[in-house]
Amino acid sequence: MWAVRLLFFEAGLFGVLAVGLVIATVLGEPYSIVTSLAEAAVALGCGALIGWLAHSLRQLRGRFRNPAFVVQLFLLAAAYQMIVGGVWWLGVPVGFLAVCVGGLLLAPASTDALGLR
Repeated sequence: MWAVRLLFFEAGLFGVLAVGLVIATVLGEPYSIVTSLAEAAVALGCGALIGWLAHSLRQLRGRFRNPAFVVQLFLLAAAYQMIVGGVWWLGVPVGFLAVCVGGLLLAPASTDALGLR
């Protein structure tokens, strides 16, 4: 399923974000090291959650479709805040990816593959 592939892609992006935040914390001069590392931990946790949901959906466990869809709604809200905050170059792709994954999760082919009919 394409939705599962894109969920794994999102999980990888969160992993890259976490590594980038750690590198920025080590090489830069953050206001608070604890806060910077906490942001990296949150990004890593989000990536792990999305990866776990993708793994569960790959094993055709249908009950994990709704939590994966809710995560896409949260990503869509974050993308909106990025666009409004002036970081449109990042918010637009994040929003597009969230809409695509959410649509694929709710598509009839995914519903049939997960045995939810």
